[in-house]
Amino acid sequence: MKQRQISTLFSLAAALGMAALPATAQVSSNLIVPGKSIGQTYLGKNGSTYLNQLPKPNAIDAGMSQTRQVWVSKKDGRTDTLFIHTVSNGALGVQPINGVTIDSIRVTSPWFHTRDGLSTGSTKAQILRYFPNARSVNGEPTIYDDSKRGIAFEFAKNVTAKSACIAIMIHPPGDVHLANTEQVNRVLSDGARP
Repeated sequence: MKQRQISTLFSLAAALGMAALPATAQVSSNLIVPGKSIGQTYLGKNGSTYLNQLPKPNAIDAGMSQTRQVWVSKKDGRTDTLFIHTVSNGALGVQPINGVTIDSIRVTSPWFHTRDGLSTGSTKAQILRYFPNARSVNGEPTIYDDSKRGIAFEFAKNVTAKSACIAIMIHPPGDVHLANTEQVNRVLSDGARP
């Protein structure tokens, strides 16, 4: 039991970008892979496996077949969030029927980065250099999504080339379920506390 608690703490810390892990673990623990994973959490129908490795979220908004969960970490005056959206496998008709599919993951910690070194804090100009197909999402002028590669970037209002990214999201290529800061804050303020 104690080993599981320690492992769970390291999983959350890694998910939020706080763990002091050995160099070999850091290579994959903080890597953002568009359309696939952020750190050790992966998109797909085995979402229950990854969620069970994390401690209880700070807030949950559960619906009939979907759930939005938020974890919060505060360190050195900075607040970072991890947001995961899931859909019931039963609703999707995929196996395992009693599990969930993770269809989007969102982080604000600059500890996570793409292979090209992009993280929160990177500018819109830097991001468009590596993701030139990222386009503003209809109705969300602060979110730029490269839907074919499965990665999106959120910026504060009045986006310019020098605007800094405030959140990075991944999703299956072509499938878009993105959460902005306002939606994450709504889950934190209105969602149930586990």
